[in-house]
Amino acid sequence: SKQDVMEYLTWTYFFRRIMQNPSYYGLDSVDKEEVAAFLSGLIEDTLEDLEEAGCIHISDNGGGAGDGSSEGDETSADVATSNNEIVPLLLGRVASFYYLHYATAALFRDRVHREMSLQESFETLCEA
Repeated sequence: SKQDVMEYLTWTYFFRRIMQNPSYYGLDSVDKEEVAAFLSGLIEDTLEDLEEAGCIHISDNGGGAGDGSSEGDETSADVATSNNEIVPLLLGRVASFYYLHYATAALFRDRVHREMSLQESFETLCEA
């Protein structure tokens, strides 16, 4: 869940750096509410980017079977989640396994198809 992400971040070196040098990250102080608002915004933006790229699905429906926005990457049973649960989709798992940037994985998802010519394949690889 988004709360789990927030709790995880508080144990990272990134969080320690924010607390030591808040001005570097655009913060005025290390006030608890200000840091929490900064991290919440960062989490929201990142999760939105990952969802748009097709790497994750975020459930906001309180436990239903998804809204069909997973574009066939997962079955509805895989997307059945509780409120605000983050579910990795196949593309996200592949990107994570091979250490691909999510935008690169989304590029391959959008460009690769069965009838690709050799030239199209090379062009896609060069754009990645």
